[in-house]
Amino acid sequence: MGYLKQALDWIVPVLKEKKIPFHITGGFAAHLYGATRSVNDIDIDLPTEHLENLLPELQPFIEYPAQRHTDSTWNLYGCTLNYHGQLIDLTGDREAYINNKNTGQWEPLEINFAKVVWVNALGHDLPIQNPEHLVEYKLKIKYDEEKHQADVAAVRKYMSESA
Repeated sequence: MGYLKQALDWIVPVLKEKKIPFHITGGFAAHLYGATRSVNDIDIDLPTEHLENLLPELQPFIEYPAQRHTDSTWNLYGCTLNYHGQLIDLTGDREAYINNKNTGQWEPLEINFAKVVWVNALGHDLPIQNPEHLVEYKLKIKYDEEKHQADVAAVRKYMSESA
């Protein structure tokens, strides 16, 4: 997790210094709730207008430029950073959609910066996507079924133990 910590040591102070609301989602959020699989990237949701304003500062680390990304699962605005080997996906909150594998319908991603769980990890107080929303989100993703099911089980275990 060395690269993960280095990336957090860089990006979290940037976001907090600029008072940008954000939360951690995806596999890293599941990991913080107890999932044991390795973390591939850091997924961060933030207000789209703040993402656009950050781009000049992020420029040296941009691997995929900020733009609308649409594939069979996602329709959203974001960019991917590569901070010394650690990928960071930044997703804007405006007009972000997921194609729900269960219904085949495009649905808005629920991105709520006020309803988070705060976790101290790797030397940072981090806002993590609400566990109920994370489970709902993970159950809609079309690919890597086994990985997402393991994440869901870990988050559900966290929820039952903290109830």
